[in-house]
Amino acid sequence: MKANRLLEQLNDLPEDLLLEAQPKETRPGFDWKRWGAVAACCCVVLGTVLLAPLFFCQNGTESFQPVDYGQVVNYSDLSFGDTYLPEGLEIDSGNRADSIQGIAGSVEEELVTGLRPMALLEVTVTDVRTKDYYYDTSDLGVDRVLHQHNQTLLYDFQIDRVWYGGPFQAGETLTLENEVYLLDPEFLMEIGGRYVVPVYYDGYLLAAARNDAVVSGDIHRESLYNCYNFHQPPIQITTDGDYVMPDNWEILSAYSRKIQMDLSEQPGWYHTLFSDKMRLVTAEDFTRQMGVLVDWFGGKQPEETEDTSAVLYSDLSFGETYRPKGLETGSTSADIMPFSEEELYAGKTQVEFWEVTVTGMKVKDYRYDVASDKFEPGGVLHMQNQSMVYQVQIEQVWYGQSVQAGETVLLEDLSYGKIDLGYLLSVGGRYVLPVINQGDTYPEWQEVVSGDLTLSSSYGIYYPYQPPIQRTTDGNYVLPSDWSTLTEVSRPVEMDLSQQGTEFSHYEDNMRLVTGEDFARQMEVLDQKMQAAG
Repeated sequence: MKANRLLEQLNDLPEDLLLEAQPKETRPGFDWKRWGAVAACCCVVLGTVLLAPLFFCQNGTESFQPVDYGQVVNYSDLSFGDTYLPEGLEIDSGNRADSIQGIAGSVEEELVTGLRPMALLEVTVTDVRTKDYYYDTSDLGVDRVLHQHNQTLLYDFQIDRVWYGGPFQAGETLTLENEVYLLDPEFLMEIGGRYVVPVYYDGYLLAAARNDAVVSGDIHRESLYNCYNFHQPPIQITTDGDYVMPDNWEILSAYSRKIQMDLSEQPGWYHTLFSDKMRLVTAEDFTRQMGVLVDWFGGKQPEETEDTSAVLYSDLSFGETYRPKGLETGSTSADIMPFSEEELYAGKTQVEFWEVTVTGMKVKDYRYDVASDKFEPGGVLHMQNQSMVYQVQIEQVWYGQSVQAGETVLLEDLSYGKIDLGYLLSVGGRYVLPVINQGDTYPEWQEVVSGDLTLSSSYGIYYPYQPPIQRTTDGNYVLPSDWSTLTEVSRPVEMDLSQQGTEFSHYEDNMRLVTGEDFARQMEVLDQKMQAAG
């Protein structure tokens, strides 16, 4: 009852007095601590939003800045670092012509549909120099010799990146040799500069002399490789990592800004064809568009698409070739050591590599007497041996200095009569032969008392006891797999013509087909091994 009376009395009190009597921590009203914490959180969130771009930029991640492709960039605002051409570099620009033909359409289409470079490389130029070639050629139809002079430009590169192709790798060094730079001295790449170059295989011999009958002088190029310059400025990289190029790189410059060539001392081509055609491409856009170009090339690297399927020998063409009738196959037995490529660069055998076309062949007989006590004291034995003499036209010297392209020489194979017919050369065939100096006389270990053993040629074929390296009409090469360096990238050849007289004996399952490009590249590797052996 007392409790009820107390509640009734409390209900009669004014409301403001009851509120004043409540504990302070339970009073309703504005909670400063709670709202202060909320305000602090809001400040943190707002500060993060406002300061995030600055924070991320300071940590190396750029904020997104859209590119204004309508913007015009002054060339004078671009930096390429400390680049220069070496002092004393003599550039003979007298061989200039106004009729130089550049690229009519896009550079990429020219590369993909026709030129097919081995690689697209990003490089830093470490040296630039010239090389002079002096040689004599025969003036066909006239009994006279012409003195020739050609100059090339050599670039030494450090490979920074391989965008496409092989056999190059980032970090390697590479030398390119350019034979047409005299036409465009303004387009030279400078030491210290970074560029993107399309590289191709240009061969062992000076292009200007490949179809000449060279009678003296060395026309072997210092480098097997060259780069397409298209008679226009190369793709150059700025210190900011952007790319400067002509606009006929239509894929690579698809997203780009125009460059205003505002330099007072501009090279000639800025005033003519390229004054309003230079474009600036960001690194991000260049990388994306290079991916488009590589996809157009086929997407995969050459080594990833290598065809290792077998090819039928009957599907290969070697042109019109033949051997004289009546040739004999080997009728004797002998212990012959297996072929070893390592012997070539072990310093034990001096070998040159010639690519030749056989223009004639004939059997040569050697009849002579040697001293022998076999049947009577002081008696003699009548001996007879044969060789095969080949007349060959030198097409190319892969390695060596004894002959020049265009010469006609004799080769004498002393193994004839001891080998399978499939190992003989054929008239009209084109071969790459390892050639040795075998001396001037037929080898005979007994005392010769009569007869002439003088050879028709001191040039012989190294290890003739295997099928020769033969070139097909489409420029590929068929050879035994024992040539491990040369057949590193190759396809197996199925010898399906044994019933037609192509007797390859122990090599029926060991023949390989190598493309002309792969053969040239691997021949360079073999040459380097031989040179290292001295």
